[in-house]
Order: sequence, then structure tokens, then C-alpha cells
Amino acid sequence: MNFAFRVDASFEIGTGHVMRCLALADELVQRGGACTFICRALPGNMLEMIGESGHAVIALPWPAIPHQATHQPATAPAHAGWLGCGWREDAAETRAALEGLTPRWLVVDHYALDREWERAVRTGGLRLMVIDDLHDRTHECDLLLDQNLGASAADYAVLLARPTMTLLGPRFALLRAEFAAAGHASVRESAHSNWLACVGGTDPHGLLPKILNAWSQIDTPKPTLDVAVRPDTPNLSLLKAQIAGIHGVTLHAPAKNFAALLRDSDMVICAAGTLNWERCCVGRPALLGMLAENQRGLLAALTRSRTGVSVGRWQDASVDSIASLCRRLIARPALLRAMARRARRVVDGKGTARVTAALLRDELSLRPAAEADADLALTWRNAPSTRLRSFVSSAIAESDHRDWWRAALGMVSRTLLVATLGGAPVGVLRLDHAGDDATVSIYLDPDLTGLGVGTVMLRRTATWCQARLPELRRLHAEILPENKASQAAFHKAGFVAHGTRWTLHLTLGVNP
Repeated sequence: MNFAFRVDASFEIGTGHVMRCLALADELVQRGGACTFICRALPGNMLEMIGESGHAVIALPWPAIPHQATHQPATAPAHAGWLGCGWREDAAETRAALEGLTPRWLVVDHYALDREWERAVRTGGLRLMVIDDLHDRTHECDLLLDQNLGASAADYAVLLARPTMTLLGPRFALLRAEFAAAGHASVRESAHSNWLACVGGTDPHGLLPKILNAWSQIDTPKPTLDVAVRPDTPNLSLLKAQIAGIHGVTLHAPAKNFAALLRDSDMVICAAGTLNWERCCVGRPALLGMLAENQRGLLAALTRSRTGVSVGRWQDASVDSIASLCRRLIARPALLRAMARRARRVVDGKGTARVTAALLRDELSLRPAAEADADLALTWRNAPSTRLRSFVSSAIAESDHRDWWRAALGMVSRTLLVATLGGAPVGVLRLDHAGDDATVSIYLDPDLTGLGVGTVMLRRTATWCQARLPELRRLHAEILPENKASQAAFHKAGFVAHGTRWTLHLTLGVNP
């Protein structure tokens, strides 16, 4: 399975777009995919890092080749200048780069690209996923991801040119595996703590010197401070010289294990960008501000969530005001711990797996269940969200489940199947046979609900029965009246309701 990404990084654009795409690409590779990044070689690009991550890279030229007039229309996206050329030129070069790749999906993460570019690139049935968090331009895509806190369907009500699956909110935050694995460490007392400063991978606005000046004004005892930047940061020499004169400050350029730095910190000084999903996942409060107007909405949402304290616009914050805020936070460790607890509730670290499941759901396959699947099946069955939708809502004891599972595997009148995406189990399906009828029941990994996986499971089950159990004529299911999500899934799979009983006639044919 091939996947392609159209995304850029530069000193002006920053690193966040590429980093979140890398998180998704890494997960797709774990599921058997191969990923190619198509990036323009802008100053401050991340082509080398992408290649070192094991993904193929196609570099679009910089300066851009002027295939035709690069005049931008009045309706061009607000960040159109980030391309370094017109959208038509970029679309033509992207199409050329895609030749021979035949990707299942093209993932686009770029504020300078909108519906016109998407229409120009979409050829030959190519499926398009767009990552957006500004909701300021129209799109024509199959899947749209906005991982921002507070993102809603209303934001895109008039911006999507076709029926589109939308994944909205931090539940779908794209994080690399090391952040989800970093776990939650307790925020310590201020006298023994460590802070972390990172306001953009390359400090594009030159704010770290101001933050370090503020840090110098804070009397000891105070936390130690880690400063993380990329090694191609333009003001790196200045930072090294400045940090050399400040006790307790360590420069990391590069930050070889940023997840560990984040885990070992007690407070983060950052911008209102993608780093916030990482620090919330690890459970870290923040002193944060916006670097550009497009971060205003996220800054407001994070402030409302009380996971951090805002300085407003970093460029407008004075050295004295930054120092004053730091002093107040250092003196209030209980406040930091409260913000950390709230941060953990914002991001659970499973967003990348959910987005991957949405991309791969049409590749879902079924296999016979095995005894080794019993433990995972029990975990899913006893999940509160699963029990809430079940006719039997009580939890099942492990010993009872194991006995039932072992017996079910040996029954002629019962079939147990496991659904997989990219080799990873995502759901369990049971068929109870009675003549030419069978009753079907399913439950999913509760982390993957709401992605359409259940509907695909049911469609695959119908085709599986037609191929392997041709004597079956009908599939039935019993669904609680209040279980609207299951009703919708069965309806989309072709089942028809008769009270709480839903039926699919296999002889009428199945849409796989």
C-alpha cells in the first residue's frame, strides 16, 4: 500500500506540519504501508530528516520553476505565498511526482492549498485527505482532519464541496509513538523542577533570546531550563553565547529525544502550535502564546481549557512580563499540577491510530478467531462503552469468558471472526447459525468507534458468508433502541429494521 504526503517545512512555515505527517506516516508503515513525501526544497526544509525517518522524499524545486504565470487570484488562500509559486504550477509538479506511485491516499497538509489545487491533483480515483485547522478555505476531499480543540462540523459546513468524512478534535491528534509511550510523570515541587522552552523548531521569530533574558531576571532557587531547537536555527550562535552565561540552562540542538525532554519537564514554554498536543499527551502545563494570527483560535481554546497560561502574542510580550509570569508559576506548584491533570484529559495519545484506521478501513479483512484472541476480545467486550450498548451490560469474568471462547471456537453452529486493519485486530464478530439464518453481533476496539469501521465489518461479513457459508440466506441482529450508532452502522451496511430486529437478505446481493 502506497501513501503520499504533500507537505512543506521552512523557516517561515515552521516544522509542525511535517512532524504531524511523519507521525501518521510512521503508523502507516507499521501497518504495512510505504510513504512518499513530496516537499518543496524551501529554506529551512526538513527533507533530510524525512529521509532519515525511512520515508521516500521527492523534492520539488526551489526556486520554483515558472511553468506559467504565477499570479495569485484574489480568492487565493491567505498563505498562498508559502508555496513560492502559483497553485497551478505546484499542482502540475505534484501530479508529475505522483506518477508511478499509485498511492491509495494523498495526504495534504498545507495552508496554501485549497479546493482548486485539490481538483487539479485528484485524478484516476485518487483519494484525498486534507489536514486543516484554520477552516478558512474550501476543500474537495474524501477525509478532513482538524485536530484542534473545539473544532466542530459547523466550521466546515460551507467549506466542503462534496460529502466528506470529518475527524474533528484532539481525539485525532497526530502524535508520534514516543509521546504516547512517554506516560504521565508527576509534576514536581518547584524547588526541584525543570522547565522546557521551545517556541518553534527553528525559533522563526527569534523569541528565545527574549525568553532567556526574562529567565535571567528570575532569582534562584529556580528550575533548570532546557532549550530545544533544530541545528539549522538561524540564531543558533547567539543562543549558544547567551546560554553560556546563564547557570542551569542547557541547549539541545538537536533535541535527539524530545519526548524524553518533555516527560522530564514540569512546565513548557511554547507557542500555540502542534507541540501542545504532545505536551498535553504527556501531561505538562504550559506558558504559551501565539506566533502568528493563525494560532489565535488554538491559543484561546487552550486558555479556556485551563491547561496553560497565555502571554498573548509572544512578539508583544515584554521581558519583564514574561519574567513576572514565570515567577508566579514557579511559586505555585499546585497550580501546575492542576493544569497537568487537565492537559492529560485533552489528548489520550491514540489519535494517530484512529486516523490510520480511517485511512485503512476499506482494506479491512476478516480471519477466523483463535484462542490467542480471547484476552483482547474480553478487554473490548468489558469496556464501558461496549457494555452500554449491549443487552447484557454486566462485566464478564475472565474465567467465564475463557471457557465460553474456547467452547465457541469448537462449535459447528457458531463462527467467531476477527477483523483486522493492516494486520492489527480492530473488532470481533460472532455468527450464530440456525438453518439458513444467522444472528450476527459485533463489537469494536472502543478506541476506534465513530470511524465507519463497524459498517465495513458488516459488509465484509456478508461477502464472507456468501463465499464460505452459501447456505445462509439472511443475517439478523438485535439492537437496542437507544443504540443509535449501531443502528446507523447496520443501516449503512444494508440491514433493514423491524423493531429491534434488523435483517439483511444475502440473496439480494451485497455491496462490499
